[in-house]
Amino acid sequence: MDDHVKIIQDYISKARIAQKEINNYTQEQIDLVCVAIGWEVYNDENIKLLAEKAVEDTGMGNVADKIIKHKNKVLGVLKDVKGAKSVGLIEVDEEKKIKKYAKPVGVI
Repeated sequence: MDDHVKIIQDYISKARIAQKEINNYTQEQIDLVCVAIGWEVYNDENIKLLAEKAVEDTGMGNVADKIIKHKNKVLGVLKDVKGAKSVGLIEVDEEKKIKKYAKPVGVI
């Protein structure tokens, strides 16, 4: 089996285990998880690794600029998801008598 396939399969397996762990989290708990992930990515060491990989893979740009770009993206995503409903009842349309519920769909 190709090493890359094995690595991906291992990540998918770990992601499925993690999903089972948080499957019944409240909105507040999910919000904390999202913020924790965002700040982990934003961490100088991690963002530098991501920037280096992006430059290596694409051959475009430079690491210093990618670091700035990635940090801005992380902050933007954190701002966008803050307060967004993603657990349980997320929307009610009184006129159409429709309620929308969010639930985990699996590893993507």
